[in-house]
Amino acid sequence: MLDRLSSNIAFRQSQAIIIFLIFNILSIKAQTNQLKTDPDLVLYYDFEEIVDSVIHDLSPNALNGIRYNTTITTGKEGDALAYNDSTSYIYVGKDARLNMQQFTLMAWIKPYSLGSDKQRMEILEKTDSYWFNLRNGNTPKLLAERGKMRVGGFFKATGTSEKEWIYLDTKSTIKPQIWTHTIFTYDNFKIRAYLNGIQDASIDVPPILHVSLYPASIGCKISKDSLFEARFHGIIDEFFILSRALTQQEIDSYLGIMSDVDGVRSPIAGRIYPNPATDYIVFESSTTGENTEVMIFDLQGKTHYRQHFQNLSSICINLTDFPSSVYILKTIDAKGVHTQLFEIKNKQ
Repeated sequence: MLDRLSSNIAFRQSQAIIIFLIFNILSIKAQTNQLKTDPDLVLYYDFEEIVDSVIHDLSPNALNGIRYNTTITTGKEGDALAYNDSTSYIYVGKDARLNMQQFTLMAWIKPYSLGSDKQRMEILEKTDSYWFNLRNGNTPKLLAERGKMRVGGFFKATGTSEKEWIYLDTKSTIKPQIWTHTIFTYDNFKIRAYLNGIQDASIDVPPILHVSLYPASIGCKISKDSLFEARFHGIIDEFFILSRALTQQEIDSYLGIMSDVDGVRSPIAGRIYPNPATDYIVFESSTTGENTEVMIFDLQGKTHYRQHFQNLSSICINLTDFPSSVYILKTIDAKGVHTQLFEIKNKQ
């Protein structure tokens, strides 16, 4: 009897994992397609359509990029481009649509290493307007910011002509040889930085972003004097620019299932019980639990629960308002992203 019960439970869990994987693939495609048709999409490079040196822009704007000394490699989703630290970059150009008064800058990045004589490694720079980069360097002054992401721009207050250089550093650091999803938004009031879908830092800024006649580039900065600076060393994939700031809900929708959520490769750092559940679950963390984000998604990527914990050992989550279905519990902590499926059933 017990053997039959165990077999039934294992069979239900296998079914749930198969269903989840199917929804995972479909959701990735659906959310990517949703962004591809967003009316505010300025540029989208998925690096799957590269002919010789030309990178096809999947937005309606056809802002195709020209790549120099990059290598096609395995990315986060399909193909990506790898950059050496001396000659690689993508020339995006000077198109007027790259001058925006709001933005979302988004990419998967995987740096090969950190710590060199370079102060920073540029991911994107629209010279004299906006940028985001990875902080680097070996000097004592730079060690404190190594591994942090920085986003910035030149901003002006209403009624003034003087531009001000303002930037925001993330509180968290990213690690080499690991994929990290980065999003930076500007909505005329604040710059916000998100790492793996979680808002990490923000800063108030003036309402006008400086318009620049200089080019945009990926993997380095092209200075006003046409010098190439701060080259990136690593891999970049799924690169988006939008002319508005995505909301947290939109980011959740896009990343709810994409951020290493598969229930197999990244098992949860702890224990969930009861599973299946009815009215509640208990999650017991097996890690130190410092600065842990806990989220629950359904298989369509909709967020049903989200809470940040400074010190997490055990929590009880009320499921009274959750309909019967299969869900994903996801935690993000200093050790990475972890996920596990659980089921709610027998709701009246």
